[in-house]
Amino acid sequence: MIKTIYQRAIAVLMKKPIRLWAIGLLGAVLVGFLSLLGGFVPIIGIILTTPAEIGLLLVYLHGYRGEEVYSAQLLEVYEKKDDTWKRLVIGMLWKDLWVFIWALIPIAGIVLAIIKSYQYRLTPYILAQEPEVKPTDAIRLSKERTKGYVGAMFGADFLPYLAVSIVAMILAALARIKYIGWLFGIVLFVVVLACALFMRLFLGLVGAAFYEELMHPTMPAPGAQAGGEKVFCPQCGAAVDKGTAFCPSCGAKIEQ
Repeated sequence: MIKTIYQRAIAVLMKKPIRLWAIGLLGAVLVGFLSLLGGFVPIIGIILTTPAEIGLLLVYLHGYRGEEVYSAQLLEVYEKKDDTWKRLVIGMLWKDLWVFIWALIPIAGIVLAIIKSYQYRLTPYILAQEPEVKPTDAIRLSKERTKGYVGAMFGADFLPYLAVSIVAMILAALARIKYIGWLFGIVLFVVVLACALFMRLFLGLVGAAFYEELMHPTMPAPGAQAGGEKVFCPQCGAAVDKGTAFCPSCGAKIEQ
């Protein structure tokens, strides 16, 4: 599942890299600014930043769905006249409270808190996308939907950092080679810069992909049979004729 999630996230990233990166950066700056405003009173900081954080997650979700993304989406929650703001804040405070309670358990608390944070990972998406769900019920629904997928979600977050760390250590070692080490030093700088610029964006799309596929399962396995003379595209999920080399919808190579 991780492989397919990565394929789809990369496909989305390749279509709108600059726009998604720019909006993601703007969202991070907005969250940071609001955090500073409420920095002296934590509860105020949470109330101010929660809608912006969820707005950024929804931008990634819109991008993953192939929908148009724009900076104003970061502020949509603030502009609504209903109780959406209050609902989001209550739901996220409830989630954070339970993660904190699990962390208080002696010895195993930290591990349990990490596990619970992944079980509750879909909470902000549910709060924003499922208005019929009570704020305090969102973590329960998230736990139900992530059952059996916590390991995959953790792995999807961990693997990019592990890969970058390994590459960085190898390049750092090669950079010590006399005369040509500076070439590897340049490559190392580029790798670190790319990671700093795009890792958050990539993982944001990965998180959106897990919500979309776990809440509304549509993801076939690469090359899975769609019935008759059809197979599924491994990236966009479109059903295409057997024998087709590339998906007519997204251009991905079809595994037969």
